[in-house]
Amino acid sequence: EVEERVQATELNLWGAQSELLEAYGKLAASAAEALSLRKQLQALQGQRAEAARQLQHHLHFFHQVREENAVKSAIIKRHKAGAEKREELESALRLGGGQMAG
Repeated sequence: EVEERVQATELNLWGAQSELLEAYGKLAASAAEALSLRKQLQALQGQRAEAARQLQHHLHFFHQVREENAVKSAIIKRHKAGAEKREELESALRLGGGQMAG
């Protein structure tokens, strides 16, 4: 009877060790999956940082172009206003010159 108990205990021990090994295997697989997910997360964070850097670069370029366009627009407006004033003066001189001659 004692020997039967010892054998039953040994069987239980082997079963418990088998379950423990299976649990360790699952834990190792989970750890490998966690490591893989961590690497993927790091890669995504790197891509996000690069995208943010590129966005900042594009925004800077956009603002620079917008400022340049505003300056060009102001120059064109001044040029047009100057041309209109010049035409007015020339027209006034023609009219005035015609009156003097008459």
